Amino acid sequence: ATLNPWISAALSLVIIVVAYLVAGWAFRLTIFGTIFSWEFFTLRKRRFTPADKENKVFSSTQLTQQGVPMRTYGRLINEPENGRLTFAYKPWMVLPEKTVTVALTAPSVGKGLFFSTIRDGDRTSFVLPPRYRGHEEAVVHIYRLEGGVQDAGLLKAWGMLRELFGGRAAKAQVV
Repeated sequence: ATLNPWISAALSLVIIVVAYLVAGWAFRLTIFGTIFSWEFFTLRKRRFTPADKENKVFSSTQLTQQGVPMRTYGRLINEPENGRLTFAYKPWMVLPEKTVTVALTAPSVGKGLFFSTIRDGDRTSFVLPPRYRGHEEAVVHIYRLEGGVQDAGLLKAWGMLRELFGGRAAKAQVV
């Protein structure tokens, strides 16, 4: 069975438009998955130490209001001389670099079971790749996050369950 060439062309255009609309999202998700997989399987956290000035992170929903797509891979730069944090990233990993100033009102590091996050109150601001697991205190010190390290995700749920059934909950570390 064959289709009319005009109908085939119209269907092809629909497919091209859909592919165009999801290309950026798919590319960011591929980078995110590749980095997470590689770091889990190679146990990179054992060979890694966070840098004092800037570290590679993924953006989360907080920066979408400033035009940064979710899961964008970039550098979180500490500028202590200005007292601010800056997120620098390259769209599509090759285009000219863009920077966004990050304003955190109640920052802390959420320590998860598999990976950690930088949070602003209850909202996730940045997702730290698995290499930062176990280095949360260093991240708090580098970026001067007042909230310290707090359990998050499955680790938080496990602590709450232990406390519920008479065990001791893990204490949040405040630096």
